[in-house]
Amino acid sequence: MLRHRAAASLSSPIDVSTGGRSGSEGAPRLGERAKWVDGYIGARLRAYRESSGLTREELAEDVGIAVCRLIECEDGSARAGAALLVRMAEAFRINPDRFFPPSEPLRSELPDLPVPRQKERSALRGETSRASAAISQGLKRTH
Repeated sequence: MLRHRAAASLSSPIDVSTGGRSGSEGAPRLGERAKWVDGYIGARLRAYRESSGLTREELAEDVGIAVCRLIECEDGSARAGAALLVRMAEAFRINPDRFFPPSEPLRSELPDLPVPRQKERSALRGETSRASAAISQGLKRTH
């Protein structure tokens, strides 16, 4: 049973102390980037939960996870998967993309993200198209 509570708008920046840049060492490595994003998402989860007036226990029950798992997601030590983020977004009545950092600031924060070469991008598009077609075919068979 989801307790739908509208979350207050979060327009102020969120301080994410996990991951990210560490002084003069330059841009973070891949593992550090993932930790930075996990920390950002966790901070957003906590901010939405608090602005909604939900306790950790209430939100954990609403989305079907243990309180300790919610705490780990909020502090960035565990990754909240897509399904969990969707359930949390439903509990807050927001779009799941609200948990993620804006793409442009993230790019400037993490400038050394690898950019696929043209050949790799074409291959990825082809794989995505084939996967989409297979999913569509599977859906048509079940309906």
